Amino acid sequence: MIAKCRKCRMGCLLAVFLIGVFLIPVLPVQASGTATTTTTQETQEEEISLTKASGLVEVQTIGEVKWKKAVVGMKLKANQRIRTFGKSRACLDLGDGSSIVMATNSILDILELKKQIEGKKGFASKVKLWIGKIRTEIKKLDEDSSFEVVTPTSLAGVRGTKWDNSVADDESSSTYVIDGNVWLANVIGTQQYMLLQGQISNVTQNGEMSLPAFATSEQQSDIEKQWQEDVEPAKEEKVKEVKEVKEKVTEPEPSIPDTKEKKPGKKLGKKSLTLEGLVGSRMIDGVNYNEVIIQPDISFGKLGIGLNILAHWNDDGFREEDYDDLGNIIRYVRWAEKGAKPLYVKLGKLERTTLGHGFILSSYSNQGTDTSKNILGSEIDVNLKNKGIETVVNDVTDPRLFGVRLYCQPLKMMDINIPVLSRINIGLIGVTDTEPQPENKEAMTVYGVDMGMPIWGKLLELHADMAKIQDFGDGMAYGLGGKANIDWIDTAFGYKFEMRNLGEKFVPSIFNSLYEVIRPGTSSISSIKKSTGWYGEATLGILKAVSVGFAMQDFKEGEPTVHGELNVENNLFSKIVKKDIGISFSYDQVREKGGSLFQLNAKNSVTTQEITYGLSDNVVLTYSYRQIVDKNGKKTKTASLATKMAF
Repeated sequence: MIAKCRKCRMGCLLAVFLIGVFLIPVLPVQASGTATTTTTQETQEEEISLTKASGLVEVQTIGEVKWKKAVVGMKLKANQRIRTFGKSRACLDLGDGSSIVMATNSILDILELKKQIEGKKGFASKVKLWIGKIRTEIKKLDEDSSFEVVTPTSLAGVRGTKWDNSVADDESSSTYVIDGNVWLANVIGTQQYMLLQGQISNVTQNGEMSLPAFATSEQQSDIEKQWQEDVEPAKEEKVKEVKEVKEKVTEPEPSIPDTKEKKPGKKLGKKSLTLEGLVGSRMIDGVNYNEVIIQPDISFGKLGIGLNILAHWNDDGFREEDYDDLGNIIRYVRWAEKGAKPLYVKLGKLERTTLGHGFILSSYSNQGTDTSKNILGSEIDVNLKNKGIETVVNDVTDPRLFGVRLYCQPLKMMDINIPVLSRINIGLIGVTDTEPQPENKEAMTVYGVDMGMPIWGKLLELHADMAKIQDFGDGMAYGLGGKANIDWIDTAFGYKFEMRNLGEKFVPSIFNSLYEVIRPGTSSISSIKKSTGWYGEATLGILKAVSVGFAMQDFKEGEPTVHGELNVENNLFSKIVKKDIGISFSYDQVREKGGSLFQLNAKNSVTTQEITYGLSDNVVLTYSYRQIVDKNGKKTKTASLATKMAF
């Protein structure tokens, strides 16, 4: 009966969520803080004309659900929305020689059309670009009139000029001035600049504006290329009055270049070879060995390969077991970076690997108590436009744990473009361990579903998760999270907070940083009681020199967990004390109820420390320490003092 009630409750919650998703678009919506409905009894309602259309173009009244196909020659009014699809383009005649050209996959709201400005003789017009690219050309307006282009993060105002706007999926935006001047401000009202002819400015998803900069010749070339999109043959309005407008948009128009700063050394096709050497000693299985390691790092574009050329020996000779394990020879193989499109591949040590929101697999590490082995785990992600897959394997040479997540943005896949709601993503996750405890072949499988909805770019996302351990219990979580970069103070931060409702015999994030150390198996799950609790995490990076992170979960019943980390890069000390010193520290623990935070010798804990000291430009002295305390209190310590040489 209890299980049935829980399933009913989870089903009701899911039904309410889905009903909300499909009812929200039906409710009346205002696309801006200003009124979008044009109502006047004294003057005729202003209109603009669709003078050219390529491919599929649709029109909608803001607040309604139904779209209708746009035809050349139709009139559009304030409080209407127009969108273009793939291989599509549209040209709007604003009158008086002014126009807007919409690129493919764009959504534009017409908010105001020559609305009388109170107390003045002039008129105000305003449009809002939700996503995509537009080129706007406004002829000279009188002193009291204005024309504005609004995006989710910026506001551009002009009286007579020609410029491009673009908005990405994460709501970051860019503005490029072709002719004249443009006043550009962020929507949070903290920054405002005048862009001159030929200048570009970008606004991040959290509203941070870059200083206007003149486009280089390479960027101008990129502008041209971005508008060279294949479109279907245009259908033009055969009206004499719009002939001039049609001639102007016959040739493909440029858009905004990608002016984000590229990290040095990441250009495609760049080759590099670096070597590091390590000389020291190490204790392996209770036996001391001398150690020499040479570590080549080879990179070619997105491909990176790291190798281990090593030798361990003592009075009894060389340790031959080093060459029996492929992981001791290959440190890693990497293609691209996490989140890259369309493919990301990593083969090597897994640290803080997460699937989805982390309700099943979070900050997973494939390194167990045997620190002498470099286990070759794998992450392979395929990230396409509106869908993708994430995979995890603990050890490709002896696989035991497998994880996969399939995800998509269903509304975008159906070409349904509704601001905010179109970004909803849904994922299906499954993780199984075929041997959760040594010599225990009773597999443990966890599966679930997750939903996420970005509200404000990457700064704020709502999410919900439901999961079940096969043959045991289930649980759910809901919360919010986000991350952002503050460029002007060179700071990055991230956060996550969620509430968790857990049924009997269920453990959230069971595959975590301590999983391979504890290997809890299924026997420990049977005694877990129903509980509610919370989970929170926060990260902060300052000046690319110091980063801190903290995560914790706590429940009315069950054992709390805590994670903390601190990293101080050597460039900080080199500026303060003129010494090349680096420090890193991390701590993970499953605490006993009522136990203290960061009790370094507590059961079920892992502590790692590393201190580096630069003896010269090419020689670094490194002290490494790792302590593992298992569930029975048994300690495993590894410490080494080594010299790394970069050739």
